[in-house]
Amino acid sequence: MRRALAMSAALLALCLGEASAADEFTISDDLIKVTSLGFDVSLPVPAWGRTDGAPDAATLQLVRTPYAADIETLEFIPAGETIDNWTRMVAALVVAKPGYPAAAHEESIVSAFEKGCEKASLNMGVAAKGDGDLPPVFLVACGAYGAETGVGIFAGDGEVFIGSVIETPKGAVKLYQEWRGKAFSPDDTTSWPVAGAELGAAIAGFHTDATAEVQ
Repeated sequence: MRRALAMSAALLALCLGEASAADEFTISDDLIKVTSLGFDVSLPVPAWGRTDGAPDAATLQLVRTPYAADIETLEFIPAGETIDNWTRMVAALVVAKPGYPAAAHEESIVSAFEKGCEKASLNMGVAAKGDGDLPPVFLVACGAYGAETGVGIFAGDGEVFIGSVIETPKGAVKLYQEWRGKAFSPDDTTSWPVAGAELGAAIAGFHTDATAEVQ
């Protein structure tokens, strides 16, 4: 069955986040490091977060959005873009509720893409299988959204998503990266809004390096 994985559009619509200062996060060992609700979150520095090949914090801005005392998103978008018009994003959705399962994150991702994406242009799969302590990395290609479904998502847009979920006794964290552009064919990777080499590197990074650890 064709399914997809992404953050709930309804959750996105609850409130808008505010851009945070760069000193709220650091870059070390090729990883963006930031704290949220008792978790230390590490995300691979994306290709667009570099200058001359080296990680560059000035290329990133953090939009931190609390939805409740125990739920928060951390969205890194390119400097100069906004949460309404971003084209690239690296992010985490932290749910600091003991017993909250990874499956709940996955289901919210599924429902959002199934609701917003045109069925004929929606493909998903596992880009990297789980291996011991390494989580699986999911890949979704939504060639075209059928209607406006949330902040910054409009009919005619297409999106590529990768993500993994870390489950702990204190809650679960979804780690993900997205690329957005004009509508494309999910069966023709040359039409996607991200080049194959960049996508492959991102998948590898999310499989081995993206983490969320309880403080």
